[in-house]
Amino acid sequence: MPVLVPRDKPKTVPQNLIIVEKKIREKLEEADRNKDGRYTRDELKSALKDFGSYIPGWRANRCLVKADANNDGLISGHEIDTLVDYLLARGPSIDMYGLTGGVNSSCVVLHGVLTVSVNVYYN
Repeated sequence: MPVLVPRDKPKTVPQNLIIVEKKIREKLEEADRNKDGRYTRDELKSALKDFGSYIPGWRANRCLVKADANNDGLISGHEIDTLVDYLLARGPSIDMYGLTGGVNSSCVVLHGVLTVSVNVYYN
């Protein structure tokens, strides 16, 4: 029978995951054409296409199903956090090389598992 052993250390979020989340939020803001802070299906499709999604229209529909809590056809307010979490967990392949000088990072989702790799070069 498994035994639950409490952790002495609190869980921490890896720095590279924070960078990936920030990059996703930046791409979503770029895709917001009318700058109203709400995302339509077409705006999501545009952002997902920039992320490299193979079928951005289908993925945009899935994002709306998962994140649109009030079923108004828009992702807004706290729903944006749900959208970002969904994209981190099940989103498209995200290629983010050259985020900042000396850091190369890539994020790929395979079979629902997020894989993040970061290479830091010291000069």
